[in-house]
Amino acid sequence: MKIFVSHSLSDSELLGKIRNTIEIYGIELLIAEHVQDLENTSTEKIEQMIIESDIAILMLTENGLNSNFVQQEIGYIKSLKKPFLQLVQSGFENKISGFNYGRDFIVYDPENPEDAISKVKTEILRYWNEKKIKLLEIQKKKNIEKYRKDLLKKSEEEKRLKIGLGILAGVVVIGLLFGFD
Repeated sequence: MKIFVSHSLSDSELLGKIRNTIEIYGIELLIAEHVQDLENTSTEKIEQMIIESDIAILMLTENGLNSNFVQQEIGYIKSLKKPFLQLVQSGFENKISGFNYGRDFIVYDPENPEDAISKVKTEILRYWNEKKIKLLEIQKKKNIEKYRKDLLKKSEEEKRLKIGLGILAGVVVIGLLFGFD
């Protein structure tokens, strides 16, 4: 699973803690400043990362809430209908506005970041497990449908073979009856 992290560059310490907690589960965090792109602008690189992601984490700290990039990333994430998890710094809950207003969030206390990081990990792993189960169910349905089609095809082939053998047997019997060699 790939997660785009919308954040302010000023929140690199918190981002590092989240990264260390989540990446051990094989989840890739897409962090713009950690990727070199010699062909695209920063905006194009971020857009591509959001497109590639399965989910986003919005780090709405004091710095993140005041970042134009974070606000624009939120709009782009919403336009693509990507699911997202909001991490909101305590005391700034009433600053959530626009298209992400009314969505659930995890409160981040800068004095006790471990609690919020643990909740982020729990929510991300829960989402990932649910997604894996859904994908397995879809694959199971596809496998069953393929098996059903294969059985039907085999049954049709057997029917044609029996008809062919019946015709051949009939020709042999007629030949024997009329003495054809």
